Amino acid sequence: MNLYTNILKNLFFSGATAIGDLSNSVGKSIPITTKGLKDLLKRGFVQNLGLTNSTGGRKAYLYKADKNMLGNIIAISIERRRTLIDVFNIDHEKVRDTIKLVITTQEEYELVNALIEEIEKLKAEYSSNTFMGIGIICPGFVNTQKKINTSHPVGSPLYEIAKTLEEKLRIPTFIENDSTAIAIVEKHFGKAKDSPHTLVINLTWGVGLGILINNTIFRGHNGYAGEFSHIPLADTNNLCFCGKKGCLEVEASLQTAIEYIEKQLQAGEVSILKKNSKQITFDQLVHAYKNGDQLAIEAIRKIGHMLGKGIATLIHILNPEKIILAGIGIEFGDIILSEVQSSIHLYCIPRLSDQTSIELSEMKDVLTLAAACTVIEQIPKINLAV
Repeated sequence: MNLYTNILKNLFFSGATAIGDLSNSVGKSIPITTKGLKDLLKRGFVQNLGLTNSTGGRKAYLYKADKNMLGNIIAISIERRRTLIDVFNIDHEKVRDTIKLVITTQEEYELVNALIEEIEKLKAEYSSNTFMGIGIICPGFVNTQKKINTSHPVGSPLYEIAKTLEEKLRIPTFIENDSTAIAIVEKHFGKAKDSPHTLVINLTWGVGLGILINNTIFRGHNGYAGEFSHIPLADTNNLCFCGKKGCLEVEASLQTAIEYIEKQLQAGEVSILKKNSKQITFDQLVHAYKNGDQLAIEAIRKIGHMLGKGIATLIHILNPEKIILAGIGIEFGDIILSEVQSSIHLYCIPRLSDQTSIELSEMKDVLTLAAACTVIEQIPKINLAV
């Protein structure tokens, strides 16, 4: 990574920063960092905010990236049942309302075509503002360097979706596993900021895992570390999305909760949720839960207990300082957290679990912000004309 892009990357994650702190972050001496900042100031990529308020020591100048010069980031979060699109500036602020596409990943061609159509509209809307890049996060075996998702077969439009969008839209495009990207967000902006050994659990239609060891994302040999969903801990032989049996996901995901509810409704269970031709949606599940529906609460408690069993296994293996529960599943935060903690107490050795805190993420727009961070993480590949 060259000095210029390293400075800009650190300004994105740290915000307004003094030269001394920036020098430590980029790993260069203060004179070298100062020269890099001066070059970026001349080209308009960085702003000088003036002197900091003094606390008794020498005042220092603060610098930040110029959001008007660098352009915006299109951030795409692809889930199994929906896709979210946001636009962020270099200050990681949302600059427009979220676009929601209610298209499943099984509708591959419809999803890719809809994304191209929506981004073409964004290009027209922001015609005077060059986009820095497009960031995509999605579940699966994502190879960030090759820009492919090998969870989809070769030839599938989702296998090379990043390359397709880049070619069609002529904007640099980057892709990352969703759980890994969420861990990056928590590391820089969330509850993992001061915890170098943290696990981030992404509770969604599956169960993902981002691993932070010594403040660094652990990816494993081929970049696929963190497939928490597929640890064989389930007590049933239900077939997983991956094609195997016994995966944690079949008992500890939101998909599991909905399938359990639908089965109980079929058996005559009373609920404000109704069995119909379409599967119960996430919004309907949240509504039922918030209105005290006993069947919805029971379903969430069941997946929380199983999730805690899986987390107990992670604590035994990795001995983390902190575990953060994130993803759309934390809409059910209190009950999920309670069941996870109860399950850990049941399955985990106390001398280990007592040293690990379990917390709920407090990040807003974490999915699309994670996608925006994917672009910044890849910033050396973007031509900044420096």
